[in-house]
Amino acid sequence: MTAAPRGSRRREAVGFSWDAKHGIARCNVYFKGGGGKTRKRITIRANSRDEALERWIAFRKRWRYASADQQDVPTLRTFVDNYFAEITAGLKPATTRDYLYTLRGRLLPEFGDMKLDEITSGRVNLFVKRLQQARLKRDSERTLAPSTVNSTIDVLKLVISKAVRWDVLDESPLRKPIDHIKVTPPTLELSVAEREAFLAAFDDEAEFHAYLERHMPRGNVRELRRTNDHFGARRKHGAGIRPRSAAAKAYYARFRWMQPYFLALLELGLRREDARMLRWREVDFDAGLIRLVTRKRDVEVLLPISKLCRDALLECRHRSVLSEFVFTTETGQPFGEARLRRAFGIAKEVAGIKRRFRIHDCRHTYASQLVSRGVSLSIVASLLAHADQRTTMRYARAEKLAAAEIARAALDGASPTADQR
Repeated sequence: MTAAPRGSRRREAVGFSWDAKHGIARCNVYFKGGGGKTRKRITIRANSRDEALERWIAFRKRWRYASADQQDVPTLRTFVDNYFAEITAGLKPATTRDYLYTLRGRLLPEFGDMKLDEITSGRVNLFVKRLQQARLKRDSERTLAPSTVNSTIDVLKLVISKAVRWDVLDESPLRKPIDHIKVTPPTLELSVAEREAFLAAFDDEAEFHAYLERHMPRGNVRELRRTNDHFGARRKHGAGIRPRSAAAKAYYARFRWMQPYFLALLELGLRREDARMLRWREVDFDAGLIRLVTRKRDVEVLLPISKLCRDALLECRHRSVLSEFVFTTETGQPFGEARLRRAFGIAKEVAGIKRRFRIHDCRHTYASQLVSRGVSLSIVASLLAHADQRTTMRYARAEKLAAAEIARAALDGASPTADQR
C-alpha cells in the first residue's frame, strides 16, 4: 500500500482541531468565493479523533462545495436529515428514539417544508393550540397529554438552538415566548394502607395461587383425528401452571425472592436501575448509610438505611448466593427487566391496587412519606439527587398537609409528635 504523501493528512484536516482531554472536535468550513468570511462551524463530541474526523469530513462534504445560491437557510427537514447524528450525539438510545418519533410524527409534518428562519413563535404557538385539540386515534375522547405537547415543543426548540450554535442560522426565529401548557403532576404515590398491602402481597401465598387460578391459561379440548389407547378420543392442549402444584410453589418462591428489592425502592427512593445494580461495597452497615453515584446524573448520594431496609439487606446478605450485587436472581445475576415488571404486576393485583401505579412511583412514595413527616424539601431534593429543586416541588402538597397537621395539633392543645416537629 502506498504511503500517503507527507503532510496530506494535515492538509485534509485544515479547519479541524481535536481536544483529546474533553473528547471534543471543533471544525470550520470556509466557502469558496466567500473571501474567508463565509463559513460553517460545528462542535463534535466523539470517542476518538478518527471518529470525529470522519463525522467532520461528512459535514464538510455537505457544505464545502455549495454555491452562493445554495447557501440559503435549509428547511427543517433538510437540517434534521443532515444533522440528526450531531443533534443526538451523547444521548441515550431511548432518548434518541423519542426524538426521532417526535420529529417524524409531529414536527416534520407541520414544519418540515419550512425554512428554519420561517418557524416563528407565532406559528409555533398556533401549532401548540392545534396539538392541545388533537384527538388520539385509538381514543377519540382523549387529547394529547400536556406533557407530550410540551416535550414536542422542547424538541423543536432544541433543534433550532443547534442550528444557531452551528451557524446554520444567524439568530433564532423564536423571539417571543412559546406557550407551554401547565402540567399537574399525577399523585400516584401509595397511601400508608396501600404500601402495607403491597409489601404484604409477597408473603400471601394463598392469594398468589388465586392469581394463578385467574390468569393461567386453561387447556383447550380438541378432538383428535385418530384415537389411541394413550390419549383416548379427546386431549387438552396448552394448559399453564396449575395452582398449588409443585411448579406453582416454585413460582411463588421466585416471586417471594423479589420482596427485598421492592422494599428497598420504598425505603431508599432509588431509581429502579440504581437499585437493580446496587453493589455491596456501596452499603455501609456500620455507618447506616448507602453511598452510591447515580447513573442518571452521575452525582454521589448518601442515603440512610432504615430498620426495615436493614432487615431486607440482611436477608439478601444471608442468602446462599455469592455476588457483588445486592439484589440478584437465584444464580447471582441482577434482576432482568422482564422479571421486575412481572413481579410488580402480580404484587399490585394481589394487594388489590387497581389504579395506575408504576415502579417509579415507589420513589415518589418515598419522597412523599419524608415530606409528610416534616422533612424539608431541600433535604428531599438532596436525597433524590434532583438537579433542579423545582422538580422536588411536586411534593409541596405533602408538605402543606404536614404543616396543617402540626397546626391542628397546636390549636387542639396537643403536643405534636416527633415526626411533626
